[in-house]
Amino acid sequence: MHQLRIQIKLKSPVVISSQSGDSTLTPTQTYIPGTTVLGLLAGRYLKKYVNSESPESQKYKESFNRIFLRGGVHFLNLYPCKGPDLFLPCPSNIRRKKSNPDEFDNLFENQNSTDVYSKVDAYARRLDDYIDIYAPQTEIFFHHKRNYDKGISETGVVFNYEGLLPDQEFTGCILGKEEDINVLKELLEEDRTLRIGKSKTSQYGNTILTECKMSEMTIPQDQNASGKLMVMISDTIIKNSAGISTIDLSDLERYLNVGIERASIDANRIETIVNAHRAKKPSDIAFKAGSTFLLKDNPPNQEELIKYGLGERTWEGFGQICFPDAMKSTYTLLSSNSAERDTVLPDVNPPEIVKRLAASTINQIINSFIYSKAEDLAYTIGKGKLSNSLLGRLESFASTGNFAQNFAQIRDLSRQNIHKVIVGNNHFDEYLENIDNVITDLIKYAKALKLGRDKRIQDLIDELSLSELNIESYKTLYLKTLFQTIRRINNQHEGAR
Repeated sequence: MHQLRIQIKLKSPVVISSQSGDSTLTPTQTYIPGTTVLGLLAGRYLKKYVNSESPESQKYKESFNRIFLRGGVHFLNLYPCKGPDLFLPCPSNIRRKKSNPDEFDNLFENQNSTDVYSKVDAYARRLDDYIDIYAPQTEIFFHHKRNYDKGISETGVVFNYEGLLPDQEFTGCILGKEEDINVLKELLEEDRTLRIGKSKTSQYGNTILTECKMSEMTIPQDQNASGKLMVMISDTIIKNSAGISTIDLSDLERYLNVGIERASIDANRIETIVNAHRAKKPSDIAFKAGSTFLLKDNPPNQEELIKYGLGERTWEGFGQICFPDAMKSTYTLLSSNSAERDTVLPDVNPPEIVKRLAASTINQIINSFIYSKAEDLAYTIGKGKLSNSLLGRLESFASTGNFAQNFAQIRDLSRQNIHKVIVGNNHFDEYLENIDNVITDLIKYAKALKLGRDKRIQDLIDELSLSELNIESYKTLYLKTLFQTIRRINNQHEGAR
């Protein structure tokens, strides 16, 4: 396997949109995702080879599918760098002391500490007893919405982009066979000006390629240690036996084939838009980059995991992991450009109107999450597996609010038809009998979703002392959406005949 190390420098603000914020703000990622690099090179490849009238176009189509769609090449994330120094997501077991912001503790070593800590929402590199912190600089850019028919701005309609500021550099690798890497290297070097992110045809997204070097891939020794410590360098997606993305440690143990002794994890929601289709991929819950694990043993295929990644969609930059040298119990700050500050909350009870607004917002976010997960499962089940009449009966069971009791009384023939459908490693009737646990897990994942840069939904629920979420209403939404979507898929299939 060969690697192509690339480095880019931002020449204008760059907006790599992350999860949707409020209706007027588009936040940015603070790194360059592998999906962005993949999309850039896929566009150049199509333009040069596949969209041409060349008789060899069909051969290039097959190569395109292999390289960009089937994981023949892995496009890893580009992370910030300063000169030769690369900064990776800070391991989540390393926390900053609130009493002394220049001191950091390794929570795996300082288990009985009485100190209060804050997360390090930045990138880091460790140097002996010191830690170097770097947070890419961003800025909010204000815009009026434009009426293109009239050629003027629309009165009172505004939106904002958060963008990475110019003159920052990011570096990473593309991994694959030598012949594929050579092709991608040529595509990059033909025009070193790279346009990436949102609004790249206007004032945003201008970058320049400053390094493009190919070499045989080697695993750095400090990423392949035998100390049983695993750090996720990028967001990592795994799936449970039902085929649903999860952050359950027992499922991660199944992927690794080893037990987990301790873990310090954060969750992230992955939303990816395919511009060619003008549509989103199904969203996934993932272990956030920086999640750290102390394993009971080193995985038997440790080198393969480092090379090829862990979990799903690894060719898009997900699932990049390393096994670093043992961490010190404490670190001292070497330097930092980060303007991290702890937010001081007022020592008063929030007004009821604030609680109502927060509860309404949380409910909308979780409703959307539940709805998307139900749709994902419906498309996994697919067309023609269950009749529309049976689906209508199941939907009516869900609408009554007493699904379990009604489902227990379903006729044997209907149950047999449901039993034939496989969801992950389970029969669909068993899945439906276990629906309460399914919804409980989904709500747990939803509570881990971020609100803004560093607040989780659970954090807001705790801070405002909001009442517990209504599992029954989410169960009804999930089941009705699931059955309605399968019926819609069946009807689309019938209409296409």
